[in-house]
Parts: sequence; structure tokens; C-alpha cells
Amino acid sequence: MEHFKFVDGRLVHQEFMCVCGKKHAVPIQEVVVRQGALEDLEDVLRRLNLGKKCVVIADLNTYQAAGEQVMEKLHNGTYLPKLSLFPTRELVKPDEYAIGKVMLDLEADTSFLLVVGSGSLTDLIRYISSRTGIPFVSVPTAASMDGYASSGAPMLQDGFKKTIISTHPHAIIADVDVFCRAPYELTASGFSDMLGKLTSRVDWKLSQIITGEYYCDYFAELIDGVVRMCVEQIAGIKQGEPEIMARLMEGLILSGIAMLVVGNSRPASGSEHSLSHYWEMKAFLEQKTPHLHGTKVGVATGVMSKFYEKFFARNPFDINLAAVRARKHSLEDIEATIRRNLGRAAEGVVEVARSIYLSWEEQQWQIEKLQAAWQEIKGLQAITPTFQRVFDIQQSVGASILPQEIEVDRPLLRETLLNAKEVRSKYTVLHAADTLGWLEEITDEVVSEY
Repeated sequence: MEHFKFVDGRLVHQEFMCVCGKKHAVPIQEVVVRQGALEDLEDVLRRLNLGKKCVVIADLNTYQAAGEQVMEKLHNGTYLPKLSLFPTRELVKPDEYAIGKVMLDLEADTSFLLVVGSGSLTDLIRYISSRTGIPFVSVPTAASMDGYASSGAPMLQDGFKKTIISTHPHAIIADVDVFCRAPYELTASGFSDMLGKLTSRVDWKLSQIITGEYYCDYFAELIDGVVRMCVEQIAGIKQGEPEIMARLMEGLILSGIAMLVVGNSRPASGSEHSLSHYWEMKAFLEQKTPHLHGTKVGVATGVMSKFYEKFFARNPFDINLAAVRARKHSLEDIEATIRRNLGRAAEGVVEVARSIYLSWEEQQWQIEKLQAAWQEIKGLQAITPTFQRVFDIQQSVGASILPQEIEVDRPLLRETLLNAKEVRSKYTVLHAADTLGWLEEITDEVVSEY
């Protein structure tokens, strides 16, 4: 039964008790995805009854895309909007400066926030909303990422990219006419972000097998179905057909809803996202503009599909425990490597490294667990994409697939695969390979093929 679906451009959902043992419900009050959806803006706001005084957040690109239209509609209605404009066409970093800029634009009696934009702006306002208690409404300007409906806000603090559990929007009003006009690079990024679910699902299931982490088959299947739909509609996505673009945005929103309801990013984010976050931190450290989030995720999905192929080809019963122990890095060595590689962004990663570090006794126990569950783990090959499959899909949609296309050379790719397991505490194949003493060997094999 479909408990979450779009009917005539509106999300229809119902609370239900899932076979996973949890009750699932969507707290977002309204989600609209259709052509001309901005015509519904005043009606939606009236039903939400959030108040009249609002702050509209945009940058130069998103103001041109929809912000000016939003401001006009609010002025013509009974609302008192104030514009908080980032005067740039470059990526707005969701960092301390951006938080301060928006906070200074708030009034003491601001009743709600309305963010006009995509990834970084939405994450920024999600975080501010959670800390101020001021509700927010999202007006997406591109089908570029899957976080519109989620409660996680990837933020930059001292250069470290960390996801902070924040809050969800009260409503999402996605006008197909608006995001169809977005540059195709943004649309391809959204598609690639969806493709990342192919490897994140495997990581999630692997974690359930080894760590006992909560896993929901309903949402895993829901996301898998959304990815299949996107792949089947590549031609329409490339042509920018409004009906197909609406399906893509619906899929991205459903992915965010899965994260929101589950309570973390597991349904949509795994090792491929850890690679992406690592590359983003490196770009900021070098004062470069990072590539789009979904673009990096698409490339990382290809990398991790190769990694999984080589992981499955090995036999954990052939490992030499003495050799694994001899190669084991001390926590001090790991911390030193992180600080050398990530500079001022290192402390957040060091904190994660300390939280997941295994003593030799703990590592032996996990090795035994991996060996005992190996047949079940090998069964995950059935849901793991091959590199060729990922390559063909990305090539069809016109998205980046090789690390070199996003300025990731072989040394950086090697550094990333060896260290990305410390970027997030969630268990992935990178952690499993490290436990078994395979991480460096598999990494070198993967890097040699690029």
C-alpha cells in the first residue's frame, strides 16, 4: 500500500504502523508540486496560519528565479515581507557568516521564514528555524538535491561539514515552471543525488547486519522505486518535460521525507555522501568553489560501486589476524593524519574518529561478526549497482562520472577513500573494509582504475 504519494500535484499521506515496528507519519503540513504552484502561495500560507510578518531569504540567482515573484505576491496580499538577500551569484556557504547575516535581518516579531532556493539556502534556513523556533516555508528553485523535506542541515563550522538535526519546513511549494528554468547542471545534480541511493541502501543494510542498526524495508523500497522511476525517465528529464520534471521533484521530496520520518539520513546517504563531504571540505580549505552536491555524489556513487565489487570479491576467512593487527593504525596516528589533511576543518573529523575507533579486542569481535555474516553480506550484491551500470546511467543523463571531471585526482581520491570513514559515524563498507584490513588494498585497486 502507498502510504505516501502525490495525487494531482499534492502529497497525500497517512500515519501507519510499519512492519519495521515504528509508526510513520509526515509532519509537513502541505507539499505542492505542479505548474503554477506559486499561485497557491497565499492559500497555503492562509491555511498554515503562521502570521503575517515574514522574512524572505534568497540570493541573486534565486531572487531572479522566483524570489521577486514571491515578494510581489506577499506584498499584494496581506503579508509584511522583508527581503534578506545574499548579494551573490556564487554558492552561499551555510556557515557562521551566513547564519549571522540572516539573524541580523530578523525582527523580534518575525512570524515565519520563507526560503527561495535550493540546497545551501534551504539547509541554512532549516538550521536557523530550528534554533529560533520560527517556522519556515520552502520554495525550491531547482530539482538539484533531495533535502527539501528533511530535518538534517549540513552546515559548515570552522570548515567542517557536519549534519545537524534541525527541523522540517511547514510547507513546500515547488512550481514546475520555476525549476524547469533552472540550468540543466542543477537538474543533473538532483538526478545524481537520487542515484546515490543505490549504494547508500547497501551501506544501510550492511550496518543493520553488523551493528544491529534500525532498518526500514518500507522506506528502502520506496526510495528504490523512486530511483527506478528517475532512471526510466531520463529522456524526459534531459528534455525538461514539465510532467517528468515534476516526477523528479516529487522523488527528491519523497527521499527527504524518508529521512525526516526515519529520523536520520540513512535512507538516502551512505559512503558516497562521505566522499562528497570530504571533497567539499577540501575545496573550501583551498578556497575553491565546490562542485554541486549531487554532482559529487554521482561521481562518488561510481567510486563506491567499484569499491563494493572488490569488497565482495574477497574472502574474510583468508585474512591473517597478525598481519591485520600489525597494520592497525593507532588513534594518535589517525588524528595526526586528519589534522595534516584537513587543517582547520580537522577537529570535527577527529571527534568522529574518536567515537568510532575500535580497540584490537573490539576489532577482533567485529571481524568474527563479519565472517559469521559473510553469506548474508554477499547476498547484498543483488542490490548493489555495478560500476558499469552507474557509468551508463550517468552518461545517459549527461552527468559527471569520473573523479577527474570534478578536480579529484588520484592522490586526492586515495586520500579520500582512506579517510572518509571518519567524516561520518554511520557504519559503511569503508568501515567494514578497514576492520578486515582490506581498506588500503581495495583503495589502491580502485584508484588504479581511474
